[in-house]
Amino acid sequence: MAEDSYITSILKENRVFNPSDEFRRNARIKSMQEYEELYKKSIENPQAFWAEKANDLDLVATIYNNRGALANVQGQREKALACYAESLPCFEKIGNTRALSNTYLNMAMAHADNGNWFKAGHYYDRSNQLAREIGDAHLQATHEPLS
Repeated sequence: MAEDSYITSILKENRVFNPSDEFRRNARIKSMQEYEELYKKSIENPQAFWAEKANDLDLVATIYNNRGALANVQGQREKALACYAESLPCFEKIGNTRALSNTYLNMAMAHADNGNWFKAGHYYDRSNQLAREIGDAHLQATHEPLS
């Protein structure tokens, strides 16, 4: 193929979309400056950086939950359920009820995908109960009947 037959993109995006104040308040990393400081630490001394992060239970649990979500979409239901189960004690210990509700909902969906309706219903009910306790309208809206 001739060199001149390739498509060359001349598009360049320079816009910056700053997050809202509410988004920043709820974010794990609150500013670009904080991100750059963390990045610098991770590059300068990766062993110390990740050793410190290993003690961050919310981060560890979120990683397990994300690994579970990835395994679930790949059809690896048992691996997904194991990852979700690993995240639960961390979220419980730090009192992250919203994350617990999300995790239980993820577990319900994985069991439903496996056709295990009894377990799916159990985790669905637990997720819905927690969502009501914290008054999370978004989470409550995701709870549709399984049948």
